[in-house]
Amino acid sequence: MNSGIIIDCIIIIGCAILGFVPFDKKRIRVSWAKLAFGIIAIIGIADGTVRLAWDLSWFTLGSEASRRLDGSLYMVSGVILGFLFSLILSGQLTGKKQSTSSLLS
Repeated sequence: MNSGIIIDCIIIIGCAILGFVPFDKKRIRVSWAKLAFGIIAIIGIADGTVRLAWDLSWFTLGSEASRRLDGSLYMVSGVILGFLFSLILSGQLTGKKQSTSSLLS
């Protein structure tokens, strides 16, 4: 099996997992961080799916269209990395741990 196919599957699974991170009741996150997780999940799954379909040769493109799609996918990956870096640098990737007394109420 091609290593690109495995990487694409890992990207799809990882982005799907990131979509569920904001729903963790043990961590507190601001609203923009929850939105960023959702954006990363949706765009990442779409990006990984297009890459997987291209690697599996489900569609073929001419040389110019192939070059444009490749450039677009690189830009989308850069946007995803930008959102991830913003979450990392702001400390919202891990969130703040909620106290046990507020979990009970």
